[in-house]
Amino acid sequence: MNMGVLSELISFFGGLSLLSFGGGNAVIPEIQRHVVLVMNWLSDAEFVALYAISQSAPGPSSLFVAQIGWRIAGWPGAIAATLAMYTPSSILVYLVERSRQRFREQNWLARLEKSLAPITIGLIFAGGWIVAQEVGKDWTGWLLTAGMAFFVVTTKLNPLPLVLVAGIIGMLAWG
Repeated sequence: MNMGVLSELISFFGGLSLLSFGGGNAVIPEIQRHVVLVMNWLSDAEFVALYAISQSAPGPSSLFVAQIGWRIAGWPGAIAATLAMYTPSSILVYLVERSRQRFREQNWLARLEKSLAPITIGLIFAGGWIVAQEVGKDWTGWLLTAGMAFFVVTTKLNPLPLVLVAGIIGMLAWG
């Protein structure tokens, strides 16, 4: 087992944990940049495939990091990446919530909370854009991506049946 790789996973995901406003999807662009472009651990196609698999499974979207850790360093990598992604932010949330109770009547706290919403939405949109660029390399990918986005935004229906249909179309189109 390469301790340098585990150390890099812990350092990277531990730091990223503290920036993941809005959950794991908010830091997808930085994860992609680091594991694909900086470290060359995964290709763009592998990254998107792992992301797609993680999004179709139940559970938090940030469990995606366990797949990355596993792909890079096996079970030790999966455990290290997962603990690094959840531990620092969990401790921070606990400490902030304890302090928040003291200041809950203050106007600045409400303004701060409200100001984080656009940042979170922007980060999540950036993550979606990274993934869409890889799958949208031909008209079928762009059509499926746009169709799914339209469906999710305009209806309140469960998207899982449409995900299954889109997956079948993708398998037929890309064989």
